[in-house]
Order: sequence, then structure tokens, then C-alpha cells
Amino acid sequence: MPRTTGPIGGRRRAFTLIEILLVIAIIGVLIAILVPALGGAREAARKAQSQTLLTSLGNAVGAFGNDNDGRAPGLFGVRDMGHSDNGGMGGEGLSAMENMLLALSGSEAVLGRNDVSYNGEVNQNIVALVGPLSASDSKYWVNPSLIGTGDAYFDISPEFFVAQTRGEQQAAANAGPAANEDERAMGMVEIPDLVDAWGQPILAWVKDEFGATQIRQSATNITLEREKFVQIDSDGADGNTGPAWFYWNSNAAFLRATALGKKRYDMSAGPSGTDGAASIIGGGMREDDPDHMLYTMAALLGASSFSSLQDAGGSPYMSADLIPTSARGSVVLHSAGRDGIYLSTEDSGLATATVDGDHIEFGSNFYGPGTEDRILDDAGKPTSVDVITDFDDLITGVGN
Repeated sequence: MPRTTGPIGGRRRAFTLIEILLVIAIIGVLIAILVPALGGAREAARKAQSQTLLTSLGNAVGAFGNDNDGRAPGLFGVRDMGHSDNGGMGGEGLSAMENMLLALSGSEAVLGRNDVSYNGEVNQNIVALVGPLSASDSKYWVNPSLIGTGDAYFDISPEFFVAQTRGEQQAAANAGPAANEDERAMGMVEIPDLVDAWGQPILAWVKDEFGATQIRQSATNITLEREKFVQIDSDGADGNTGPAWFYWNSNAAFLRATALGKKRYDMSAGPSGTDGAASIIGGGMREDDPDHMLYTMAALLGASSFSSLQDAGGSPYMSADLIPTSARGSVVLHSAGRDGIYLSTEDSGLATATVDGDHIEFGSNFYGPGTEDRILDDAGKPTSVDVITDFDDLITGVGN
């Protein structure tokens, strides 16, 4: 007679309560370990995608310049983009990136100036009337569906090419898509924007090559020399003294947005008026303290290794007095990074670069924040850093 080896009576022993709890605890520990790791891997992938996108765009900008005598891509000029018409609360709302894409990826999409009739396309809601100036004869008709088609310098993957809702995701005079024939006649069709892997619009800061020929570090004309580097507008509406290399208004469409990008963050909130994160170059900072905002812009767009640290007599300048004498690039591409806010007040990088929490000084690349002690390398010799790299923002400079 064969011997049985199974449980007595044919029944299997059940798990005890302690065993079940032990298995649950082990599963919980594994989840606690794996979920952050998977989340970190996803964020790393998004960062890599975004950096690759910036690099590809930078290569396209370089190729365009090679074919066009070094000119930066754009349907409209840099000073038109920096005009007060394009930067106010009810501004025209054309971003520097949109302007660039019309040259890099939209040559077939640009139909002609506003003095030519496109009634058929207007009535079909397929064309937009775009331009940074309020004068209607300065605008162009564009077919957004043709952007990125044909022989383009920059081939855009659809996942990174997303139109932003005017009036919310993009500050603009004509808010919202065309809803009827009258609005279509006004050209209220949205044109696509380039977004990073987190779904936030990428900024393009384009240097005015006809601005100041040279910027000098000066102990007596600090404000004047800084205004040669960066200003809010190009037409003197904000009380500045003349042309600069960069203009904040060229990106006001996104820096004033009340629901920016996929994350729908309010860029118009100022650091002093919100309990959450705010941008130190956003529209809120523009209203709260424009001077501090321009300090930050100098740190963002200036080449951190270029500045004169001593005056003619050999005395060192104060950290707050230092200004960049060279730009990070003729075009600077700027992704907000993981947090989705351009230079956020809650980014850990701000704590290492400032003492008051609402702006960065260019001099922090050479001196410790709040001190006049030079930054030293491991050998104890004076060196410079790039304080912007402490933020999660991704910055790529193109050209000289």
C-alpha cells in the first residue's frame, strides 16, 4: 500500500496571522524602496529628454546662423519682441520661442503681411495674425498647422509642440481661441509652442546684436552699464536709457501667464505675495521689484567667468556692483526644469546664491552670498562658479 506524504486528512496548513503580516510588511518595504526609485528614473528621463531637446534646438539655431550671416532666427526683430506693446498685461503676447520657430520650422507657415487678404483661410479658422507690435500693418498671417512641415531647420516631435491657451497659459491681448467668425477675422488662432518633457514652455532669450558694442565694469556708472546688458523693454517705456543686449518683454507672454503650461503655475505671483513657489523673474517680481528682477536676469544670461573684479586703482568691487561683460550666448535656451517654474523661490539653488530670498546677483559667481570673500577652489585660489547651475532649470547658451 503506497504511503501518503501530504497533510493529515488531505488538508493544507493555513498561513498564520503573523506570517500574513510579515508578507505585507515585506511588500510595503519593497514598495517604499521601488516607488521613489522609479519616480527618480522617470524624472531623470524627462531631464535627459529636455536637455536633448535644448541641444537639438541649439544646433538648429547654429545652422540657421551659418546660412544667414550669423543672424539669430526670428520672423520679427529682437527690439520689436522687446517692445512695450509685447510686454504689458494686455500685450500682444508673442513669445521669443514662437518667433524663433516661425523661422526655424515655419517658413511654409508664414503666409504674408497683414496687407494681403486671406479671407478664405480666416473663415476656416486655420490662420493666425501674429506680431509683437500693436500696429496691424506690422503683423503677419500664419498657418499654425504648417509649422514644422516642409524643409525646416528644426524637426519637432508632436509631443513637444503644444499650443498654450491665450489668456491663461499665455498672457496675450487676444485671449482664447477663435470662437466665431468675428474672432477668426481678428486672427485669434493659437500657434504651437515648444515645451519640455514636463510640459512647460521653453524660453528663448535672444541677444540684440545692435545693442551696446561693449559693456564695461564701472564703479561710477553701475546702473547705466547694467542697463546695457538687460532691460525690461526696448523702447524706453520703463524709463531706461537705451538699447540693451536682452529684453524681459520678449518672454512676457509666459512670465506673466496665470496658468503656465501643463502644470498651470501662476507666473504673475510675486515672491512677497504668495505662500507657494514663485518665479524670481516672473511677472509678479516685475511688479514687486523690477530692479531685483534685472539683477537676476544678469546672473541668468551673463557668462559667469567674464567680469572685471577690480577698478582701475586695483580696489575690489562689491559683489552687488558686479555686472556681466559677456553673455552666456547670443541665444540662451531656458527650461524651467522639474519644478516647472523659472528660477523658483522654492528651488534649493536660491538658498545657496542669495541672502534675501528674492533675487540673485551676478557677483555671487565670484563672492559668497552676503560677503565680500572670494570663492576659492580646492587649492585655495580665487575662482568663479555658475550659481544658476544650482537650480533645477536647464540652461543652454548658443553662439557668442
